[in-house]
Amino acid sequence: MKPSFVFLFPLLFLAGCEQIKKLKVESAKAAPSAPAVAPSTAQLAPAGPLVRELEESEFESFAAIPGRVVLVDFTATWCGPCRMLGPRLEAIAQKHGGRVLLGKVDIDRNGELARRMGVGGIPDVRIYVNGAEVDRFVGALDEASIEAKIAPGLAKVPAAAEASAESPAAAPSPAEPAIQPMKKDWMPEGMQRR
Repeated sequence: MKPSFVFLFPLLFLAGCEQIKKLKVESAKAAPSAPAVAPSTAQLAPAGPLVRELEESEFESFAAIPGRVVLVDFTATWCGPCRMLGPRLEAIAQKHGGRVLLGKVDIDRNGELARRMGVGGIPDVRIYVNGAEVDRFVGALDEASIEAKIAPGLAKVPAAAEASAESPAAAPSPAEPAIQPMKKDWMPEGMQRR
């Protein structure tokens, strides 16, 4: 180990301390370096109430929204075809008002869901109507091809959903919070408080 790393070693264990955070901020101000490049999440950012970023816990309830065609796009920030397809899907969701909803699942953050759903390549788009998968496609299709894929689902969705889409009540309700209260019996037998 180099001597400079020996000095930093104890700091690794204290990374959560406020003093360390202040040191990081001060050192960043004192020694400007090359700008940090963060992965672009602009491609996955939701665009209004018709487009949402989904986590694994929200997937089932979002796909089962009744009276809508629900598109679930399995994507990643590093995927070029995903960045091409994303704006097309968002445009289709906006075009159809409240009849088409789009959920984006980042496979890097929700890998278990992607494995469970059998996602082999991305972009992978699943089309749901009333909770049932009616179609799917892999790859960056053009808008006309996507419209053709969702047309049978749109025929099943009432036009009344379009008028109610402008009201805030029509937007999909947010999923239940990720933090749930713990159950009483979560500890092993003999260690439970009484």
